Amino acid sequence: MPIFLELKGFDSDHTQDAIERTVKHVDFQIVKVVDAASPKLFMQAETSHPFKQDVHVLSDAFFKLGTDFQKIDDNLTNVDSFLIKLVPPTPIIKGQPNPQADFLQVENEFKVQSADLKVLAADFHKLDTAPDLATWKIDALTVSNDFQKLSTDASDSAFTINRLANDVDALARNPDNSTELNAAFKFLGGELLKVSAAFDDISIKWSGLGQDFSVLGGGDITVTSKINFLAEGPSPMGPLGTDLAALDKDFLVLNQALSGVAQGLNKLVDAFVDQTHKGNGDHDEMAQLFAPNGGHG
Repeated sequence: MPIFLELKGFDSDHTQDAIERTVKHVDFQIVKVVDAASPKLFMQAETSHPFKQDVHVLSDAFFKLGTDFQKIDDNLTNVDSFLIKLVPPTPIIKGQPNPQADFLQVENEFKVQSADLKVLAADFHKLDTAPDLATWKIDALTVSNDFQKLSTDASDSAFTINRLANDVDALARNPDNSTELNAAFKFLGGELLKVSAAFDDISIKWSGLGQDFSVLGGGDITVTSKINFLAEGPSPMGPLGTDLAALDKDFLVLNQALSGVAQGLNKLVDAFVDQTHKGNGDHDEMAQLFAPNGGHG
């Protein structure tokens, strides 16, 4: 089944609409909680329907994203198994390209991101259940750390996928390969570089969200700092909404890059089939493992 990574929940277009509404006003709802002047006002703000809805929409979106990363990890395992049938692994030689080892590392990193996204979802969901402001701020700092962990995860993936792209590109210079096979390796390497760049951008956005929650959990917000916090984002959104919207756009870029990788894998398998006649008829399904399907997983 095609996978489409984006900030949405399980109810397709309805939930995506909820995400778009949430990012527009989440800053104002969350500052009401942090800026509460008394325990009573804090509880009123935290238990208000708009704030609870924002928390639930976003925590659901993060969990769904984690589920989609797990699906991609499963698909990567299937791709790896299929490619091994066509190209048996070669002995590891220091200094020589080792795309299979890189590929396995990418699989593991996607698994880690899936798990960390689900941790974020669980921690984010606690933001409307704290008994008091002091506990809420501790929960906010936990969410901040979760975002920073995801930033590191994405940066790690960017590095590994960049190395994989370079290793794949090196395979394109094998004189024993057909022209078509070398061209397929070259194309796939280029598409992998786009995925690497997308993860670099996503890493920056995760870090920005971590910084937002570090501010929210780090001390009292006065009227002046409240205004300054909200002013950090372009009207009508504050910094949280701005960073969430930017993150969603980065995942759209990642989807497009993953679609290019799927195309590259198809080209690679077709070229192997033409050169070695090892095809078994199922390579036409390769692109379906990653190709986006217009926004619905």
